[in-house]
Order: sequence, then structure tokens, then C-alpha cells
Amino acid sequence: MALPVAPLLLLLAFGLTSRSAAAVQAYLDAQNLQLAKVYLDGPSNLGPALGSRGLPSTLFYAADGRLHSAHTGVLNAAALASKLQDLQRR
Repeated sequence: MALPVAPLLLLLAFGLTSRSAAAVQAYLDAQNLQLAKVYLDGPSNLGPALGSRGLPSTLFYAADGRLHSAHTGVLNAAALASKLQDLQRR
């Protein structure tokens, strides 16, 4: 399924708990992932601060910085495309 093609700012930020920096980097290297930002949240403050109810959580913010929607659980490609299209319509 193709993702939306109209202009859309997409920022991916990963917040990880209970993992060392070395373990996270080893995983990223093994998956050939290069991320601009990875936040290590050892004390698990990020989820409650963002209103997350479980892991994994995907939060979708509008361009104005307001939370548009959230998804708890694994997000497949079709669901991700739908969420991004919905966000783009705003």
C-alpha cells in the first residue's frame, strides 16, 4: 500500500525503555536503520508524559503540535497509511 504523496512533514522519534544505548545501537545496526533521534527513557517517564496507555504506542501530531491521534499496539502498513492520510486531510 502506498503512503500519501502530498507534502507532509514526518518526524520519527523513537523512545525506548529498559535498554542500554549499546543494545539499542546494536539493534539499529543489525536492522540497517539510521535514525536522527532515539531517546532512551530508562525511568519510563515518556509514556505517562505523553498519555500513552501501553507499548508500543504511535502518536500522530498535527503540524501545529497538537496530538491528532494515537495507536496502541503494533501498527501495520495499511493502518499507518490510513492514519497518515487522515492527518494529512487536517
